[in-house]
Amino acid sequence: MRLNLIDNITIATFWISLVLLFQSYFGTLFSLFIVSLFFRKKDRNFSGSDFRTLSLTVMIPVYNEEKIIGRKIINLLEQDYPDGEFEILIISDNSNDKTCEIVRSFTDPRLKLIEMTKRYGKLGIIDEIVPKISSDIIVISDANVMLESDALQSLMKYYRDPEVGAVCGDLPLTAPGTEGYMLREETYRGWEILLKRLMSRFGAVIGGYGGFYSQRRSLFIPLGEIPVHDDVVMPLEVLAQGYRVIYAEDAKANEETHSTIYAEYQRRVRMTAFNLNTIPRLLKLSIKSPLKVFYLAIGYKLLRWLSPYLLILMTACSYALIGSALFYTIFSVVITLGLLLVLPGYLMSLYHKKAPLVTDLYHFAIMNFAGFTGLLTWFRGVNKYWQPRSK
Repeated sequence: MRLNLIDNITIATFWISLVLLFQSYFGTLFSLFIVSLFFRKKDRNFSGSDFRTLSLTVMIPVYNEEKIIGRKIINLLEQDYPDGEFEILIISDNSNDKTCEIVRSFTDPRLKLIEMTKRYGKLGIIDEIVPKISSDIIVISDANVMLESDALQSLMKYYRDPEVGAVCGDLPLTAPGTEGYMLREETYRGWEILLKRLMSRFGAVIGGYGGFYSQRRSLFIPLGEIPVHDDVVMPLEVLAQGYRVIYAEDAKANEETHSTIYAEYQRRVRMTAFNLNTIPRLLKLSIKSPLKVFYLAIGYKLLRWLSPYLLILMTACSYALIGSALFYTIFSVVITLGLLLVLPGYLMSLYHKKAPLVTDLYHFAIMNFAGFTGLLTWFRGVNKYWQPRSK
């Protein structure tokens, strides 16, 4: 069959979308793994100061976290870290519950409370407070993230290398015990951790986990007025200044997933809106950075953010090409069967039931659909404020 110009464009679009999707989900991982086989890991430079001589501030921006803030403070005070060598800074984003009252009930001198008189949002708090901090290292953590007892000590030891500008902690997601169908989100985070482990070998981790990451205060560049992903922009700013960003696998913390797929979907909607805002900053910083950073920022982070739109583009092209070649017909049939299985996956989730294939397909579909809902949110304007997960 002779193909016309439109068919050729559709075929090209299909294969470009497929290749970019493969790169997003598998290509970066495979390329890092292959290169790492021939890459001799650079010995860390321990000629710098001992990490115990570096001052440390742990920042926790909070808004109406009365249900969890007490446990978070106890968790930090129980860190296996020398007394008097770090401070805990709780910044209340104009909370109107008992959050501040609970914080003030603790008398430990390491703990300080800052009460904002208006809402800034996490990004506004970071821009407002970090320049006023005198510590060498800042750690940013969320109220619902619990650190293991040696997490800070494990995080800080990497700063003995003067080339290290930022260190991201290990923050796997834990599915709530009563909601087994959320294990798919836990598995997805495990895949992300594997990628970060490989990127860390090259000192170029693209993005940390917003609930637990750190950097040298002297390298801080303000995030600005536009709502962006702080855990992506801040490490990229460090990389653009010529420093390394490391993933500290031994600096462990814990965060639970949301209890339902729908709740996780809502989080992804908000994340998508922030993704789109972050793209210009990501492009600008990756162009200023070494080639490896550019490759990882584009091939991994940018394409992952664009994957929902690439998926729908690839699917539409495969349907348009039905009959032109057997491959496209079979591909379209497989896609259709997958979409049909999403419905029983949704119905099962309503009753907190799961099945190996339909639950996986439903989870994958709904998280990608969040990309389109997030796009609408982005057009309407991104809300820079947040609500506590317990709400």
